Amino acid sequence: MSIDRIAVMLRKYGLIPLSILFILFVLPNGMVRCEDQISLQLAWRHQFQFAGYYAARHKGFYQQAGLEVSLVEGGEGRFAREELINGNAQYGVAGSELLLHRAEGDPFVVLAPIFQHSPSILLSKKSSGISSIQGLIGKRVMLLPGKKDADILAAFLNEGVPIGAIRRIDQTYNLEDLIEGRTDAVSAYLTNEPWHLLRQGIEPMIISPQTYGVDFYADCLFTTEQEISTHPERVNAFLSASLKGWAYAMDHPEEMVDLIRQQYRVEKSREHLLYEARAIRQIMSPDLVQVGHMNPGRWQHIAAVYAKLDMIDPGFSLDGFMYDPSQPGSYGWVMWALGATVMICLVAATLAFVLFNLNHKLKAEILEREQMAGERQEHIYLLESMNRINSVIQASDEPEHKLESVLKETLSIFNCDRAWLLHPCDPDAASFKVPFEATNPDFPGAAQLDATIPMIEPFKGDMLDALGTDKPITYGPGNQKPLSVPAPGEYHVRSQMFMAIRPQKGVPWMFGLHQCASDRVWTLQEKRIFSTIGRRISDALNSMLYQREMIEMKNLMDSVVEQSPIPIAVADLEGRLRIVNPACKENLGMEDTDILGLHLQEVYEQWETLTPGGRILEVQELPLAKAIKGGRVTEQLLRVVRKDGSSRWVVASAGPVQNDQGRQIASQIVFPDVTELKEIEAALQQSEEKYRLIFDESPMGIMYFDQTGTITDCNQKFADIMSASKNALIGFNIIESMPDSPLRQEVDHTIRTGAAHFEGECRTVEGTGHKFIKSDHRAILDGDGSFQGAVGVYEDVTDRKEAEQEKIEAQNIASEHKKMALVGQIAGKMAHDFNNILGIVMGNTELALVDCKDENTRRILGIIQQQTVRGKNLTKNLVAFAKDQEPKQAYFRVGEKIDLVLNLLKKELEGISLTREDSPGIPDLLADPGMIEHALVNLIQNSVHATSLSDTPQINIGTGFIDDEIRIRIEDNGCGIPEEALSRIYEPAFTLKGSMDASGVYKAGIRGTGYGMANVKKYIEQHNGTIDVSSTVGAGTVFTISLPVIQKELTRKEKEVITERITQYEKYILLVEDESAISDVQYTILTEEPCNHRVDIAHTGKMAMDLFDRNTYDFVSLDYILPGDANGMDVYHHIRTSDQDMPILFISGNIEFLESIHQLREMDPNIDHVSKPCPNQKYISRINNLLERVARNA
Repeated sequence: MSIDRIAVMLRKYGLIPLSILFILFVLPNGMVRCEDQISLQLAWRHQFQFAGYYAARHKGFYQQAGLEVSLVEGGEGRFAREELINGNAQYGVAGSELLLHRAEGDPFVVLAPIFQHSPSILLSKKSSGISSIQGLIGKRVMLLPGKKDADILAAFLNEGVPIGAIRRIDQTYNLEDLIEGRTDAVSAYLTNEPWHLLRQGIEPMIISPQTYGVDFYADCLFTTEQEISTHPERVNAFLSASLKGWAYAMDHPEEMVDLIRQQYRVEKSREHLLYEARAIRQIMSPDLVQVGHMNPGRWQHIAAVYAKLDMIDPGFSLDGFMYDPSQPGSYGWVMWALGATVMICLVAATLAFVLFNLNHKLKAEILEREQMAGERQEHIYLLESMNRINSVIQASDEPEHKLESVLKETLSIFNCDRAWLLHPCDPDAASFKVPFEATNPDFPGAAQLDATIPMIEPFKGDMLDALGTDKPITYGPGNQKPLSVPAPGEYHVRSQMFMAIRPQKGVPWMFGLHQCASDRVWTLQEKRIFSTIGRRISDALNSMLYQREMIEMKNLMDSVVEQSPIPIAVADLEGRLRIVNPACKENLGMEDTDILGLHLQEVYEQWETLTPGGRILEVQELPLAKAIKGGRVTEQLLRVVRKDGSSRWVVASAGPVQNDQGRQIASQIVFPDVTELKEIEAALQQSEEKYRLIFDESPMGIMYFDQTGTITDCNQKFADIMSASKNALIGFNIIESMPDSPLRQEVDHTIRTGAAHFEGECRTVEGTGHKFIKSDHRAILDGDGSFQGAVGVYEDVTDRKEAEQEKIEAQNIASEHKKMALVGQIAGKMAHDFNNILGIVMGNTELALVDCKDENTRRILGIIQQQTVRGKNLTKNLVAFAKDQEPKQAYFRVGEKIDLVLNLLKKELEGISLTREDSPGIPDLLADPGMIEHALVNLIQNSVHATSLSDTPQINIGTGFIDDEIRIRIEDNGCGIPEEALSRIYEPAFTLKGSMDASGVYKAGIRGTGYGMANVKKYIEQHNGTIDVSSTVGAGTVFTISLPVIQKELTRKEKEVITERITQYEKYILLVEDESAISDVQYTILTEEPCNHRVDIAHTGKMAMDLFDRNTYDFVSLDYILPGDANGMDVYHHIRTSDQDMPILFISGNIEFLESIHQLREMDPNIDHVSKPCPNQKYISRINNLLERVARNA
């Protein structure tokens, strides 16, 4: 019995107190030593994986051994190998890779493998149906990079499944990838990941490398050679205490789980740690194998696996790698204590009972140990049996021979008379045969006799029993069931055991054993071994079927290559052709030449290869030559010129051919003949060019849209109609982006019915304006009549519609003009005569006031004088309203103009609270200063009158710049305007003041002419502006004037839009404009980017005619109202006497001109008109459109 064992028994049977007495009084004082301080570097973060070390520390085992041990948590960036090499720790925990580190020169020594089997597994979901390595062929498998999953890679190697047969994915450490189906299997730990699947209700399927003959140690306790040589007693003490801790942890798992959670604050739940404890017990096997047991043969097996994976030299020596505990330990105190105990027991008769009790317990423990040894022996026999089976499976490449060898080895393992495999296991068949069998020569079986066995009911029942379970079934005396056929029969069966095995492909097989010489009761261990062999045969069948499938696939591929109409060739790395199919030889014009084995250089002398541009390729530029060098060529269009001068077009794709390890072993090329397609493509291209010419040059806008209403193509004319670029339109979804547009409704109608027609006003795509368009849509259908899209043809009828509208407006204006002209004539005559009368009355009144002394008479004369002034103002407003006057335009600041008006009304504004709100950055306004001043005077004066009876009169005047418009807001808190009067305030002669003030809301004496607001509206509209009013009786009124801003130059955005849309550049233009403020702006925008026109300016009609006669212009921009004897119409007639086609753009806001221009435009298609003031972008667009129109008509 070892000294360790004696020491344990002293503690176990209560003799420690006696031993302690002996130590205290007998041992020399120098035997007691202080605790050594050492560190153990753990392999990962705190968890049950290291429970034994926690037990050794917290149960005092380290302290009893004279050691103070620090347990250092591992994790990312902290590994045992580096910590021991750097001297930060004396001991560590690592896996079987310690052998690799030793081979690389690390001075590591393994003290004890704590885990007898590696927890490394492949994990899949049971619902996937994947239960073996063969089931992973073609599947996605997530592994650690390189060869870090060495035991798993070795299992693939042992099973004959190349790693290239799976779709390998790098490990992400995220189990959700397996759960959500992003991978089919993942490398994992038996102790951890299966628990997570179970927690989510997913049944795991575990594929262990042990099943395939790969059995690694794991979580090995190790140290360095220096530690062993320097502190041999400390090494022994540390190892002994650690193993005691592991024995305790295995016996008290729940206590250790609680300790781990309390002392080490792990994130795992108690249930998770208990699951981990159960899994660790399974791979430690403490009931079968002593904790820390180390077998040199296992390490040799591990080294052989590493060598097979090219990770270690095959002849690497294990000398010094495994710890030799034969060095003398520090157990002297045990011997002294034992001696003292014996002496004390002999002297003390009272201790006889203790000795008797000790003897009884020792006997019980010996029996227990013998039982454990027997179980351990059974486990070892199981491992040895599986090693034998795995060896014969790996020794043979021929599938049938492999199965026969397995049956022979099974016969030897069980020492029975017959081992057999039946296929198929089909209880519905009429008969069956046994294809594979190993038998005792004295008892030949069905396979040896080539017998066909009828499917009688007993045999059918046996098969159904086997198919109904995944465990072996035993038959015969003393077994689970009696024999189906009681008499031994011709095959002499006295006892039998069989089970169904189920490969992944095909129907099940049946695997069985027969005992013929005598009856046999099959033991539990034999059934366990038999079941394990059955599962291994199932895996071997999967491998066999896979290999057979691969051979069939290879033969199929060879046939496909040979019969393929597509040229295919394969060359080795030296450039010699190894595979050339008939289509390849035919394409190269070499049907009668044997080119196999020839070098590419030799063969290339028989033809030439050209690029589409006509350049002849050198041999090293050929796609196949590039592939030999490891390159890839994808769908390269080439022309092959054969020896007879004929040529073919091909599309070549070439690349390297690699083996399972990713190493290039050859190169391949395919080059289908596309000559006919190339000819069709040329014809289509010619047709496409004709179509594109018609499409692009069409005077009509054309666009295509798909089933969703998304524009897929359009011409430039459609882009112009939609006021957008082609790039912006293609991909634009009309249905989603223009929900309220009539265009959207027509597109939707076309998709639903196949056709639509529209004519009316439509918003442009960019939403910057509206146009009148006319469109027709027609559906495009495929061969089945399904809607594929539609084509739309568009015509911009904006000019025509505007002309019609302007004509109507002109007619209305002309009618109004005639009426106003008549009013003007009457007003002019009345004003002259009435003013003469008022002058006489006013003069005599003033003279009478000088000499009048009577107060009553003076009061009457004062009233007469006031009324004459009122009459004078009335005639002034009447004449201003009736007079047709085109605005004189100049740039000025609106704020300054408001300041001027407020200064003029300074006296009237006394007593009124006046506030100003002027926004910064308001640009100059191009307008008639007098008209704007007159309008402001009228509006502010009305506010003064409206607040005349207010207790706290207030007027607020604000200015701002919004959406390219200057806004002027005049607000008061006066009497307000009744709702029923709001629609009439702009009518001539309408007023609410004076005698019309029925409610008495104005101060006495305030009178109105009725023409002030009519003039305001007229002035604003002459500037293309708007005026809005909102009013509440008793609360006040707000007037808002909006006037368009004509910038002095183009903005950046305007330049971008104009660049996209205009086609006419660098023209020679005559600009006729008498107002320098307007001509300066027009000159700037026409001569700078993006137009770059050349421009001459004429300020009078005479000057314009003179310049036109002396120069050759491309375009004339002509104002209608000009100073001097010749106006714009005179200049027009002068030009037309010599040039009928010159494009002329009239610019005027004159009412008289509107009627005549529409009549003129119907007779002359080369003119157009815009009203003053005109936005810069619109001005350039009209010039460009007129130039385009004249060019098309030329």
